Amino acid sequence: MKGTQEVKYLKPETLDEAIDLLGHYPQAELLAGGTDLLVAYKKGRCFPEQIVDISSIPELKGISLEGEKVRIGSMTTFTELVACELINEKIKALAEAAASVGSPQIRNRGTIGGNIVSASPAADTVTPLIALDAGVTLTGPGGSRELALCDFLLGAGRVNIYPGEILTSVTFRLPADFINTFVKLGRRNAMTISRINLALFVQLDNLTFRDARIAAGAVSPNPCRLKAVEECLIGRTVSKEVLTEAVNVLAASVCDKIGDRPSAPYKKVAVKGIAWEGFEKLFHQYF
Repeated sequence: MKGTQEVKYLKPETLDEAIDLLGHYPQAELLAGGTDLLVAYKKGRCFPEQIVDISSIPELKGISLEGEKVRIGSMTTFTELVACELINEKIKALAEAAASVGSPQIRNRGTIGGNIVSASPAADTVTPLIALDAGVTLTGPGGSRELALCDFLLGAGRVNIYPGEILTSVTFRLPADFINTFVKLGRRNAMTISRINLALFVQLDNLTFRDARIAAGAVSPNPCRLKAVEECLIGRTVSKEVLTEAVNVLAASVCDKIGDRPSAPYKKVAVKGIAWEGFEKLFHQYF
């Protein structure tokens, strides 16, 4: 049955006002882009008595470089991420992840904060953020606190957030001199949820891997780093042989995380193809 009861709609203009409203209405649902909440409401899966719309609060918007740290407001849309020159030039994996989400209409409304708080195993923008060791800032009646993103995500659909808190921003150190990319595999080429996604960040010294940060999504309860793949690359020279070994290690790591779930046979084969797609984007001159 679709939700038909009366809902009190509240639209604060400041972060402080939003926090006060959540204190007054502790059962209220937050509305960011609405791409999940409104669908759930229309399908009768949630019945909020109050909705607090935080989509227009200035403190929650914008992308900035503060010293060596990038700060992205939680209400920044996927479209804004794709259009940002800094993101496209230095963190292309994040721009590619944002561009892969849904349709243009979804990207115009959906936010990076909503993608994080939904805690979906297949959340596309979360995978590059995990590779970047991103952190999040939460603000509530007790003030602000900071957490590593990997500590904020507690499993599928579960996050470390206290009553009355709002995710205000995500931050990470600018990945200087890293070449990076994002690849995903879905049931179709567009408007699809990831069956597997990968974020690849590598730093080279001539042709030697000085650093590597590899993360995968849709293979565990939340996107995660693949440390064994990183260790396989660091200190070695770019070659077809080294990349082949890394792909095999990546496939083995993913298989360990997938276990015996129904999608395992498909993903165990598909992951090698998507890994090669990512490496070919980074090192196309060697293929």
